[in-house]
Amino acid sequence: MASFVFHGSSGKGYRYLLVPVDTASAPREVGNYILAAGNATNPKPILVDCADGVRDALQKQMASIHWKTATDIYGVTLLYVHVVDSSEGPASRLREKIDLIEAYRPPMNR
Repeated sequence: MASFVFHGSSGKGYRYLLVPVDTASAPREVGNYILAAGNATNPKPILVDCADGVRDALQKQMASIHWKTATDIYGVTLLYVHVVDSSEGPASRLREKIDLIEAYRPPMNR
């Protein structure tokens, strides 16, 4: 499975797996995810988020009005997932999310 290292504003690298943009492929585990445009070797983050269950969060995204904006306006075609150990707690996921948002300034996180 392909992966990409996204670097936060802190300089820390976070390895994300590229998975198909569909709810069946998204993991149920706790983690962070990035909806991106571009291609697998040069993704452009459009939305960075964290979730108690990535699959459930993606289902909610796809059912919302924001999904049309993500795909039609920003060209989202890629889903990157970073599954984290649930024992790390939500604060760890939130720090990672903020670090990446500060680095990439994704338009749907503004």
